[in-house]
Amino acid sequence: MSFLKKMQSALGTGKPPAVTCPYCNATLDIEPDRKRKCPECGKTIHPKRLHNEEQKRFVTDEEAARTDAANEEHHRRKRVADLEQRLKDAQKSKNRYEEAVAHALIEAEAGNVDRAWGYYNQALKETMKGNQMGMYRCTKFDMSMLLKQEGRHKNAPVLLSEVCYLDYCEYHGLTTPVFAPGVLGEIRLAMKRSGTDMTAFRETFISMTQQVSAVKTRHPPIQAWQALETALRELDSRPKGAA
Repeated sequence: MSFLKKMQSALGTGKPPAVTCPYCNATLDIEPDRKRKCPECGKTIHPKRLHNEEQKRFVTDEEAARTDAANEEHHRRKRVADLEQRLKDAQKSKNRYEEAVAHALIEAEAGNVDRAWGYYNQALKETMKGNQMGMYRCTKFDMSMLLKQEGRHKNAPVLLSEVCYLDYCEYHGLTTPVFAPGVLGEIRLAMKRSGTDMTAFRETFISMTQQVSAVKTRHPPIQAWQALETALRELDSRPKGAA
């Protein structure tokens, strides 16, 4: 049942609620949850809602762009506030690793990429003090996301290779999926945007993983690669939109 029909049923009326075109003020019968062209003037009507509004409004192209920008700014400020609180908590608990990561994320959010890299390197040093490979792995993934933010897609597979190898060494032989779907998706995205094929990625993976020594249980890089290649090809074979 469509949105309008549900409203009609709830209101006990056969007439849909009136919607006015923001361009020509024509009264229209359209569903509020999708954009469409006005049959009177032919311009596109956008259903939009600001972050602090409950009801959607029907707006023009320009108003839609302003609404999207306002919502993005609201979410950006919330992200920054959350990161600043994370930094305060880390400083209070004297958690040097969390402090460095929070600093890195704050600087990345502000576009200060060089400073973000510096803090991420500090975080890596902290993980190595206690051989905290789980945190080391998460930091490497965060760093790959910073490369993505910079548009350095050619470099991202290098860090993601290390992430996947550490996951393989940790989870191989368990019933849990070895490679996280989100990581596989990021690898495929980086390969596509950088023009890297499977053969080139294999060389990157083998080269990088041979340098990884600080793991509790090492597995041959070629064994890990075979598992990763299988996972990536399975990902490729899934219909678009499938989980």
